[in-house]
Amino acid sequence: MAISLTTLTTLMILAVTINFTVPGKPISYKRVTHGGRPHNPTIYREYRSTVALIARSAMRNSTCTDKPVSVVVKVFHPVKADSKQSGDIDNHLKSILDALNGIAFKDDGQVVQAEVYKFKDKINPRVEVSVTDEL
Repeated sequence: MAISLTTLTTLMILAVTINFTVPGKPISYKRVTHGGRPHNPTIYREYRSTVALIARSAMRNSTCTDKPVSVVVKVFHPVKADSKQSGDIDNHLKSILDALNGIAFKDDGQVVQAEVYKFKDKINPRVEVSVTDEL
């Protein structure tokens, strides 16, 4: 099946991308047990709330999508990217996806593509996030 340039252009226009930056030291997900039960430390819960607040602000008039999405996460940590202190790359992704549940998308199971990068930036630690509807 051939897709005309006009159809392709129309499809590209309908895709919605939300970009935002979370300033400060990135916090990766850490599973902690307390008395044999899972427990999220306060610092993680606060970070997740901060990410959610910034994402809501970046969305402006957009609504929570139920479509498949792709996510790009760029983590700028104040220590070397390959240091144990910078956290595992998959745990950084999890902390962002957990925060975006019910805000940018209904459930992180909608993520069909994810790219995650870690960099060192002592002066300006942050996380840059991009979420795009996949048509």
